Amino acid sequence: MPLGISYIEDFSKSENSPLYIGFIETGAIIGPLIGLLLASFCANIYVDTGSVSTGIYNLPPICIGYIAGGLIMKKFKITVKQAAHIGCWLSVIEYLLYFLCFLATCDNSPVAGITTSYEGIQQDLYVGNKILADCNTDCNCPTKTWDPVCGDNGLSYMSACLAGCETSSGTGLNMVFQNCSCIRTSGNSSAVLGLCDKGHDCSMMLQYFLILSTISSFIYSLAAIPGYMVLLRHIYLGLPAALRGSSFIPAFLILILLRKHHLPGENDPSGTELAVMKVTEKEKECKDVHQNSKVLNDEEMKAKL
Repeated sequence: MPLGISYIEDFSKSENSPLYIGFIETGAIIGPLIGLLLASFCANIYVDTGSVSTGIYNLPPICIGYIAGGLIMKKFKITVKQAAHIGCWLSVIEYLLYFLCFLATCDNSPVAGITTSYEGIQQDLYVGNKILADCNTDCNCPTKTWDPVCGDNGLSYMSACLAGCETSSGTGLNMVFQNCSCIRTSGNSSAVLGLCDKGHDCSMMLQYFLILSTISSFIYSLAAIPGYMVLLRHIYLGLPAALRGSSFIPAFLILILLRKHHLPGENDPSGTELAVMKVTEKEKECKDVHQNSKVLNDEEMKAKL
């Protein structure tokens, strides 16, 4: 905000400065207002607590990186050109590390009725999934309750009721559900609370992801201070307007290419004219048939009279 006002005072006309400053002040009021109104909407959105917990690992290296970047800039007296090189190469390294995070993946948990069928056959999400089956239709189970259990067959179920369990023993996390009709095993069909374990490899993937995310956050914050120095320098030189104008050149090139080639939804004008002519001819034929039938009906009525 102070940076925007000082920029307006330096590079805009005096008669236009109040208008631009008014826009900034209006945005400063409307922005938080929209944020407050979005709070009620965002409160209804499902948020995985695991994704929120990653901030605990990312915030400390970000703070350390900001301090380290400032100390490096001050100690070695880095120029703006050197800061641009540092920020560029550190950003490239950060992007590559974040790209490696996409390799740390795990398969979806096999949940009966969602990711797999009750027979254990893998199927696509939201395609032909049936939460209820023949083994739990008579149980009157709620289909919107998420209290997963893991069966002896290695398959997870949304709840013990949907697993067809009749009895239970134990309390709390040690509760065991027995006589589950949907769990098809040779022995006693039972289930325990929680999703089935995905294996050691999947748990290690989470650790690899957290390590890469922490290192990437540190490198990002380390490149932030040189980037801000370059930003302030090119604002002082009046380069943003030139850079912003040159950024529209690719948009014009794309527009020219689209004008040369028809879009997928665009039809040939000659074809549309033929279609319109056919429609009008059919309408005329329908009107003629309707008038002829009306004349015949009038003649029949006169003959009867």
